[in-house]
Parts: sequence; structure tokens; C-alpha cells
Amino acid sequence: MPVTFVKDDYRAAVEAASGGKQTVLYDDLGQPSIMNIIPKFNIEDVLPAGVAIGSGVHPAFIVGGVEKAQIFIAAHPAIVANGRAVSIPGKAPANYVTYDQASIAPRRVRGGIS
Repeated sequence: MPVTFVKDDYRAAVEAASGGKQTVLYDDLGQPSIMNIIPKFNIEDVLPAGVAIGSGVHPAFIVGGVEKAQIFIAAHPAIVANGRAVSIPGKAPANYVTYDQASIAPRRVRGGIS
């Protein structure tokens, strides 16, 4: 299913303030999360010469056998709002959540990986 990114005022402001290194993704309830945009890179680009753990595209950018151009990583510690994990500044991070709560909340972000 294709994902449509609408450049609303909040997203535009975050992208402008970060020089395009961050964006805003919205969950299924429309709640925003500020995300760092990490462009695809190769293993050998980030490890010192001689470290033999492989080469080629870093596995973080391969999802279900499909290579992705970028991934999104939360810019702020997650809080839980309406049962969803969201990354927004100035809030105390979520704690004392169950394993099930922690594993389900991040999956409701639209887009996530492109």
C-alpha cells in the first residue's frame, strides 16, 4: 500500500529546523512523532578497515528482503499517548510498560520505512 506524505505546517517546520535531517510521521490516530531520517549506507562505510562482519547494504535497510532508501528512528524518547508510542520533545519517557504494550505501540506508525 503506498504511503502519502502531506507536508503540513508542523512537518515543514521540523524539516526546515533540522535542515531536512528530521521529519514528522503520524500514527493511525494522527499523533505526530519526530523522526531522524537515516539514509541507506553500507556496512563498510561505518566500520573500520579490517573488521570482517560483511559488506554491502547495512541489514537495517533490508526489510522483508526489500532494500529501503532510508529508515526513520525516533528523535526523542517515546511516550505513550492513547496507547501509541510517540516521539515528541519535552515529555518524560514512558516507563513501566509491559512487554506486550512496548511491542505493539511502535507498529502503528504510518510510513515508518521507505
